[in-house]
Amino acid sequence: MQYRNIYLRIESKATSNDFNYDVSSESVKESSFINFHSFTHTSYSFCMSLSLSLSLPNLPWTIQSEIIYIVCNYRNNQDQREIKSRDVYHVAGVSRRWRQLTTVSLTLNYKVNIDIKSLKEYRQHYENNLCLLSGPNHNIIASDITEICYETKEYIETHYEWFKEHIINKMSSFCQIGVGRQLLNIFKGQQVASLKKLASYYECVVPLELCHYLEMADLHFYRSSCKEICAILSICRQLKSLHINITYCPDIDTGISNVFSSMPRGLTKLVWGDKDGNSYSNSDQPFPFHLLPTTIQKLCIWDVRQTSTQAYYDYVLANSSAIQSLFQHCHPTQKFRDFLSSPLSRVKYLCLAGFPSSIFGKALIPPLVEVLRLDFNVESTLVAHHLECIFKYSVPLPNLHTIQIKRFNEVADSLLSFIQDSNSLRVIDLDPISFNNVDLVLDAVSNSPSVERVYLRHSKGKPYLATINSHPAIKNNQLSYCSTNYYDFIIFNIKNTSQLDLSSYHIIPK
Repeated sequence: MQYRNIYLRIESKATSNDFNYDVSSESVKESSFINFHSFTHTSYSFCMSLSLSLSLPNLPWTIQSEIIYIVCNYRNNQDQREIKSRDVYHVAGVSRRWRQLTTVSLTLNYKVNIDIKSLKEYRQHYENNLCLLSGPNHNIIASDITEICYETKEYIETHYEWFKEHIINKMSSFCQIGVGRQLLNIFKGQQVASLKKLASYYECVVPLELCHYLEMADLHFYRSSCKEICAILSICRQLKSLHINITYCPDIDTGISNVFSSMPRGLTKLVWGDKDGNSYSNSDQPFPFHLLPTTIQKLCIWDVRQTSTQAYYDYVLANSSAIQSLFQHCHPTQKFRDFLSSPLSRVKYLCLAGFPSSIFGKALIPPLVEVLRLDFNVESTLVAHHLECIFKYSVPLPNLHTIQIKRFNEVADSLLSFIQDSNSLRVIDLDPISFNNVDLVLDAVSNSPSVERVYLRHSKGKPYLATINSHPAIKNNQLSYCSTNYYDFIIFNIKNTSQLDLSSYHIIPK
């Protein structure tokens, strides 16, 4: 396709990657698929920069600056939210003045590993006069994931003022991964006001001075005492999101109450443990959930035994007005079903995992749920029964707009009917083991009054892709699909999607 066949529309919803497309070529109108394979990002950026530079005399600077601001700050595509420097090369290359304003308008999170090679390369790049990283909104996402060598330590010490000003003081996120290693003493006891996110894995020791301004923390404690854990939690007064994993804590049975009491009182998200079960789970003692903050809106407890205790039910029900997101293991009890499907529940995001064979025939989910994630690990013959509990006995579910389903072989009739009848459902996200009735799903989606897109995760090379290609709705351009990355595909329902932003997708040609 030639560049002259593409007309660019600048508007308030433009994305940071490219501008939205108005495709006016007659040859393109005949198909929902756009073959951009021969139209590389480099040639596109060059053509756009050239086109804009030729038009600059006719555009007031106010409009030019607004174009730059929109490209640098807005992303309409939900699949790629983070703006990267390469996303703005086309506007930054128009002129020196455009590049200067792009640098000022851009907010970047640049990843730097703290080793000698990365630091030298970053500094060389940063000190270039035309570098896009020199703007006031530039942030550093730093990581310490390699064995720090003598050369790196020496480089930091020798250039510490530069390191402090351009690395530490711009550090918004820090990730530390290591076994049996002390954190490189790069902070020298100073608090880092810019540091909002910290992740520390394995046996790393978290310096207390890093915790004062944190808003998000992912902390894995290994052989730490409850006193050490509480010392860190008590400093994180501004923390809003916490993922905590405790392994081999010597006094956890006697100190668990202190750990729960030390949770920051403004906490809105708590994840306890990890999905592999490598956390404190050696005791049947119920957690003292009543000691948690009442401000928590998102709660995920990976320990399956803890999510069936009365203390857990009491906490969630007592704070039902606050909790909006819940990860829940399924339990084969009437108490569990009554708890989960209670009309009093205000849960909007619900993840259900581990369906037992005895749960079917009754309502199972909160009536006001908006996002539902189902993680099956049962025989395929039972999946239909569990889906019935949701899409037959729990309906109408007037607010449900997103469904995510993992580990299944086929979609049950009850879900197909819901897809066709629901006026709220917009997104279906599927990660199947196999997909025996993908054609019926496409039928339901093409007849849906509201579904906009369907994600197919890890579908590269799967046999059901041939069924998708030959489906009448695909051939008739009712549905169109492309890839979001190497493994995942997305199907668009054209009639329910008023405006598509394809800038981050790999378009599949017919």
